[in-house]
Amino acid sequence: VQSEGGPVPDGATIPSAKFSVYKSSSYDHRYRLRPMLTNWIEGQATWQVSRIGVPWNAVGATGLGSDVSTAYDVEAAAQWSPGWVEFDVTNGLKAMVAGRANHGWLLEPVSGNGNTKQFHSSEYTGDLSLRPKLVILYAPVIAPNMAPTASLTAPVAGSTYVTGASVELSASAADA
Repeated sequence: VQSEGGPVPDGATIPSAKFSVYKSSSYDHRYRLRPMLTNWIEGQATWQVSRIGVPWNAVGATGLGSDVSTAYDVEAAAQWSPGWVEFDVTNGLKAMVAGRANHGWLLEPVSGNGNTKQFHSSEYTGDLSLRPKLVILYAPVIAPNMAPTASLTAPVAGSTYVTGASVELSASAADA
């Protein structure tokens, strides 16, 4: 894994990643997460533009194959009552590790009625624990175990001694 500056160290393995968003309204529904293909800037993105002066290819970032991928990463069900909708995004993160650009995901309704559904965003100021979250489990890079080293430091190479004489030896050792 190549880190994007977050807490996951370079080279770490990601066995599991979950994205969760809190649905604060009623109604059951199914949703997909489609990888975004267009770079966008939070605080500048609107229904019309991905960032100031750059329109989406289709309003609402719905251009399949241009704004968002034609393939989706994952699908999940939202229950009737308010609560968390959890997406297993492990494969999506692995695709990013393999070189797919990370522009986030588009939350797309798949089935259910047309009634309004509400989700808490990262700007939600009520209970902060109900903001969206991405939980990544990772195994850090473990350096291979290197063999210890040892070397004779005394007597120096080329020294000579009389048979039967006492010889003092010194050595140094290291184990990374």
